[in-house]
Amino acid sequence: MKLATKPAKSELWMSTKVSILAMFAVGMLSFIIQILMTTITAGWGVAASGG
Repeated sequence: MKLATKPAKSELWMSTKVSILAMFAVGMLSFIIQILMTTITAGWGVAASGG
């Protein structure tokens, strides 16, 4: 069995960049979905409140 070794600085930096990029991508995706759903459902329930 191979023993784990401490990662090199370049490998650690690459992992950090990938993690930050993934968090940014997920955040942007959720923001876009939120904007779309707000736009789509903006007029829902307006006509029903006249009652």
